[in-house]
Amino acid sequence: MRSTPWVWGLAAVLILPGPTAGGEETALVPLTATIETVFALTCAPTLVNLRGGPRDRVSNSGAPVRCTVSTNWGSNGWKLTIHTAGPLIEAGNPSLMMPTAVLFHRSRCAHNCTPPNIGDAANVPFPQSPLAYYEAAAQERQNVQNPTQIETIYELHIPAGQAAGTYTTTVIHTLTANF
Repeated sequence: MRSTPWVWGLAAVLILPGPTAGGEETALVPLTATIETVFALTCAPTLVNLRGGPRDRVSNSGAPVRCTVSTNWGSNGWKLTIHTAGPLIEAGNPSLMMPTAVLFHRSRCAHNCTPPNIGDAANVPFPQSPLAYYEAAAQERQNVQNPTQIETIYELHIPAGQAAGTYTTTVIHTLTANF
């Protein structure tokens, strides 16, 4: 008996989609948008000159320092802290100084502040380490279009026996994110 070779095979039919009835194709393109962080603090004026004699209380109330905060930080908020770099030291004679205990500050909202916050402080002695003097309310956490502005007045209570001279220190305002 003779055998007949059998060939087995598999036939495949590939059906490709044709154009839709309207003749259009669709392609998906993923899009990612990264929003850059804005976290900015500017204070002006950048130099404050207080002038007076012994026992005087002198301030910059006529021209307060205005700090502007612009941020899109998000839900955790931010705060402003203030402190000095140290005592006021006389430029020509560094052995003469005034302690920071005679230098005070007070702040108030100047623009776009929303309670509750910890601004509007009465005269407070300047600390030598950062002390929060303003904390953003929820509405101020994303304020790029309408920045928050805080005015700060420095007040010096010149001691009665203080020697004449030009005394300097640096006041440090810091914008800090709450985590």
